Amino acid sequence: MKRKKLLHPEPLAEPRPCEAPGCVSDAAFRAPYSRDNMKDTRWFCLDHAREYNAAWDFFQGMSQREIEKYVKDDVTGHRPTWPFGLGTVGVAAMSELLGDQVRDSLGMYAAAKAKQRAPKPAVPPEQRKAFAKLNLTPGSTLQEIKQRYKELVKRYHPDMNGGDRGGEDQLKDVNEAYRTLVRAHSS
Repeated sequence: MKRKKLLHPEPLAEPRPCEAPGCVSDAAFRAPYSRDNMKDTRWFCLDHAREYNAAWDFFQGMSQREIEKYVKDDVTGHRPTWPFGLGTVGVAAMSELLGDQVRDSLGMYAAAKAKQRAPKPAVPPEQRKAFAKLNLTPGSTLQEIKQRYKELVKRYHPDMNGGDRGGEDQLKDVNEAYRTLVRAHSS
C-alpha cells in the first residue's frame, strides 16, 4: 500500500475565541457545560479554563446518598450488572422463566428446583448454642469443630496462661459445646 504524499500541509483550524465575557484570547481548552451532557463543551483560554474548573462542582445539587450511588455505579460505567454465575436459585428461576424452551438433558434445572424446594434441616437449639460458643456456623464439619476446639482450649486452659484460672469458666463452656457437637456428629 502506497502512502499518499502531502505536498501541502493541511490548513490549521480557525482559532476559537474564548467564551469568557470580554476576553479576546484564543480558546484552546474545553470545559463541560453540565454533568448531564459531558460531550457539549465550552471553550476558554487557559486562565479562564482554570477559573471555570475551580468553580465547577460536578456533584452540585446532589444529596450525599445520590453521590454515593453515582460513585458506586461509576465502577461499572453506570451499566446494569448481575451476580457472576446463576447459582441454584438462579437456575431454578431461569427454569421457570424459560419453561419448556430448554432441553434439560443433564437434569440441572430439575435438580435445582428440587434443592430450592427442599426444606433445610432444622438445627436443635442446644446445637445452635454449641456452635455459637465455638463461634462456628451450623453445618461445620467435624474437622472444623475439632480445630476450633483446640484453638479455644489453648486460649483458655490455665496451664497455657501461667496458672491463671480466669478463663476456667470459658473452658468449661467450650468443653460442653464440643461434647454436644461431637455427639451430634456421631449419631
